[in-house]
Amino acid sequence: MDHFLSLEGRMESCFFTTAKEVRKYVKLEVPAHEAGIYGVSFSRESPLCVSASADKSIKLWHVDGKSLSYVAKYSFENILTNMLLGCVWVGRKVATVSLSGSIHIFDVPSDSKSLNPPILSINGHKLHITCAKYNILNSHLITASSDGSMASWDISTGLAEMFSGSNGHSSQIQSMSLMDEYVITVGIDDLCVVSSVNELKHLTSMKLPSQPRCVQSVESKCLLIVVSCLEHMVLLELRNQCLVLLDQLEISLDFSTMSISRNLSLVVVGSQKLGTTSFHITPNQKLNRLSLVNATNTAPEVVAFSPNGEILATAEQDRSINLFSVTFGGDQNDLPTLKSALSEWWLRHSAKITCIGWSPNGRRLATGSIDSSIVIWSLDEPKKPVILTRAHPMSNSTALCWINDDRLLSSAHDGSIRIWRV
Repeated sequence: MDHFLSLEGRMESCFFTTAKEVRKYVKLEVPAHEAGIYGVSFSRESPLCVSASADKSIKLWHVDGKSLSYVAKYSFENILTNMLLGCVWVGRKVATVSLSGSIHIFDVPSDSKSLNPPILSINGHKLHITCAKYNILNSHLITASSDGSMASWDISTGLAEMFSGSNGHSSQIQSMSLMDEYVITVGIDDLCVVSSVNELKHLTSMKLPSQPRCVQSVESKCLLIVVSCLEHMVLLELRNQCLVLLDQLEISLDFSTMSISRNLSLVVVGSQKLGTTSFHITPNQKLNRLSLVNATNTAPEVVAFSPNGEILATAEQDRSINLFSVTFGGDQNDLPTLKSALSEWWLRHSAKITCIGWSPNGRRLATGSIDSSIVIWSLDEPKKPVILTRAHPMSNSTALCWINDDRLLSSAHDGSIRIWRV
């Protein structure tokens, strides 16, 4: 017999019908849920049905002829994003979808007398991915989104766990840096947030003096964090899981890109107002601005140091890629110097370059562009680039991270993550 359930308000009335007649059989005297119900599904293999509600719970019901009786309930944490918007029964499994976009899978045998926690939760971002870093310690990809959320993806399964905590971002995350067990992010909410990779928890945050654009980190005696903002350069320290301001320079950078050579304690910034400039993190933990010898006056779109911090890759406004060897003694009277490491600039993209990623051995780098392609460049064979046309169709790459020297991860505005063997 085919059954249908009609809902009135909080599911006070239930209607069962066959193909030949419609008749009201049951009226529940007590509301089935504490808020609106957005989904009901019947099992094809047992006399059971489930209901999903905005009260963040799923309930199991037994259908016996003309009666409907309560069996069990499972409730999620009482937060807005856990509102349930629907449910469906497939075989002996029940799937629910929440306001956050998460899908939860329950195992519900035909003789179930209770609802156990989900056997699987499928999480992800609601909006496009803005930045990403690969964590070699646990083989997870950490991503951030324009919805302010962060996720840690298991590359082997494709499943993600979301970061949580009251110190997280409330809006788009702009930039990310990874250092051991900490991930540092900045967003257009003017916050710098430090999160634990192991606990997937936002630990602490600090309000910045102006809107941040990029963040980098370096470890000396402690974890130091450098942030380039629209009107400031900021140096922070993570001390006892709290952020402490060490130095702040008032300098108009406007939109900028930034990279750090951890070996040289040298920060290179590409600024629309200042062109390419540099800052040295001094031994007494201050920022000292230095002229960059042989730097161009034009602002590069992206800058990225190689893993050993000795080669700087720049993506120029004319869509070309250039490599510079960087020398710097670290003395206060010494100036960092750029020397071209290429006989000719690399040019393959047809539109603005948005990201650069170096391979772990520093012999390859990948570039992503608004033209939706990814190009793999080799220092050993500079005239033989590998071009991945339409790597993310109709979308530009936002991050390029190498798993090893032969496998590349890419994220894009289309919200997808792709793995490439190159």
